[in-house]
Amino acid sequence: MTKLSIFGDSILKGVMFNGNGPKRYSLYEGSLCERLRSEGIEAENRSRMGYTVIDGAKDIDEYIANAKPGSILLEYGGNDSMYRWKEISESPSKVHGRVIDIKNFTETYASIIKKLLANGFDVTLTTIIPIDPERYINHVSGKLSYENIMKWLGNPDRLTRMHDQYNEAIIKLANKYGCGLIDLRSAFENQAGGNQLLCVDGIHPTLLGHKKIEQAVADFFSSKAALPV
Repeated sequence: MTKLSIFGDSILKGVMFNGNGPKRYSLYEGSLCERLRSEGIEAENRSRMGYTVIDGAKDIDEYIANAKPGSILLEYGGNDSMYRWKEISESPSKVHGRVIDIKNFTETYASIIKKLLANGFDVTLTTIIPIDPERYINHVSGKLSYENIMKWLGNPDRLTRMHDQYNEAIIKLANKYGCGLIDLRSAFENQAGGNQLLCVDGIHPTLLGHKKIEQAVADFFSSKAALPV
């Protein structure tokens, strides 16, 4: 059986947002790893909620030191591309940067990829799923000042354009280093009734969304002629 290790954030972790009740988050009841095993791929999911590419780099360094070469799936960018909304809510007139700026994001991701390739790993990236900007802004401003956030942002659709920068960087990295690429973004954008794929927070996939991701990942790896053992 071939082996795949998955590193990413809450999207590949399988997190769903349930609302602001006592159990705000839950995990997708399906299993990406179980689905991959049914395709003859021994998969382990090391994704963690809230992770950026900086967090991932630390985990991957530790992993490389103790693992034999195999296949790696990387999914970062969603958390990196966002802003510190509390700071924006408190100071809407100031200039605010991303959680991880695009230069640092690209350089760190490139470093991870080069290190994995140099150690004999086969690397695949995913694009980042789209967000629903209006739902997302309503969600993050729940305990903050919606007025101040919108004063700084101007238009919720601006978030989509900002998000696209990181997605484009991922595609360029995959092309530059010859990595596989699973286009989750297009899978969501091309789906009829695409708003049913995202939770009310505008950023985490629904059950249907996670099934879409599971299908895209399984299709990609099952169609590969061979994975490193």
